[in-house]
Amino acid sequence: MSDLFPFFPRVPGYLWRATRAVGRAARKFLLYVLPPLLVIHIAATLITGRLVGKEMERLADAGQLLAFAEIAPPVPPEGENAADVYQQAFDSLRRSHEEEMALFWPDDPDDPEVMAVAREVVAANETYFDLLDRASRMPECAFPVDWERGPEATFPHWARMREAARMLAVRARVLNADGRHDEALADCATIFRLAEHAKAEPTIIAQLVALAIEGIADPPLRETLCGGSPSAEACRDTFDQFRPSAERPAFARAMEFELAMHLWIFDYVQHAPAAEVVSIWSGGQEASRRQRVGVVLYRTVGRPLLNLDQLASLQAWAEYFEALDLPWPESEERIGAATAAVEALPPWRSLVTQMVFPVYTRVVWTRDLKTAAVRAAQVALAVAGHRAEHGSYPDSLLELEAEGWELPTDPFGGGPFHYRQEGDGFVVWSIGPDMEDDNAARDWETFFELTGFEQREQDPYDYDVIFRCD
Repeated sequence: MSDLFPFFPRVPGYLWRATRAVGRAARKFLLYVLPPLLVIHIAATLITGRLVGKEMERLADAGQLLAFAEIAPPVPPEGENAADVYQQAFDSLRRSHEEEMALFWPDDPDDPEVMAVAREVVAANETYFDLLDRASRMPECAFPVDWERGPEATFPHWARMREAARMLAVRARVLNADGRHDEALADCATIFRLAEHAKAEPTIIAQLVALAIEGIADPPLRETLCGGSPSAEACRDTFDQFRPSAERPAFARAMEFELAMHLWIFDYVQHAPAAEVVSIWSGGQEASRRQRVGVVLYRTVGRPLLNLDQLASLQAWAEYFEALDLPWPESEERIGAATAAVEALPPWRSLVTQMVFPVYTRVVWTRDLKTAAVRAAQVALAVAGHRAEHGSYPDSLLELEAEGWELPTDPFGGGPFHYRQEGDGFVVWSIGPDMEDDNAARDWETFFELTGFEQREQDPYDYDVIFRCD
């Protein structure tokens, strides 16, 4: 070759021999090793894919909805959808930014100027409040959501619903100041009906908004019951509006949306452009060539591992849904065990699952904690109703039940709530997540304010859930 191309350097013979040896090894690999590897890879992909399919069938047979289109709530007929009336209310609201700041973020809530602003805003929005009341009394509510967009769907209406609850709380405060306690209690009832409509939407954000709305009702409700004198009829009417927003069916339906979201993530990892997958994984950073190649290899060569990842996710979700129907504390223990099993998986077969699933470990705890607070308020309404009718507080909750009040049970243990008269007022309490009656010594809000994070991790449930009326 050097005679034909004199500008080529002379290649040593050992390099030619090494090159031929590498060529022979490559041919043997292609002929004898690669085909079995391909067969094993194809078989592993098919087997793991079949396992994923069976697990999805098992979830579907158990009644779980797996696709966004299946989860979408039915739209009520025209004229029967409360969402349309709510939208009319939202559009009719008349309130400046300065008034909003004064009402919702005041430097001093007791400043007479704040109450003066509240009176002006309430007087200017009679139509708004009438529409909210009308909408809240309609049985069906479905806001327009493009469910086919899945994770890209938007829910702007929930900010407006929270705003509506806060406006109703403002008016209740004005009514209480004017001694119109029955009307203030009626606004509290409207807030609870708003929460009911929030539950109708099958998303976790809707359930959290419902909890937030009920929390907004708490201050005006306490002010009315503890500082006012509502009638027995008003107490009974508001009592009947209570249906805790953490009821298991609505909550499980919302978790189905999260499951569909989880399945969408797996589908996205498998089919979206590699650069987009890396961008989401890395928080928006531009994908390097090595990262793009890694994604492609993961969903091709590593497809059996991706299937095992999805299988682990589905099995964890199956455990989660079964736990939702268990009483406290079995529900949280079951979810904790499922989450621990996910976290114990090796990273190479649980990349997606470990990224998403553990965020749900405290959701049931939050649900039952808020449910206890709402139900305690419901019991307090019955106590106040008895006082309005008989002139004194009942000696026990058994006295209320004998009068026909269908009192709720404590979500922590399923037993009755506790009650005692306290000075000129009373206190109602749930035993709390530790399942021990601490005699209303410390409520959960105070516990979280005064206890450090590390201590809460060691002893996280040392409190009761209390409604105290001084």
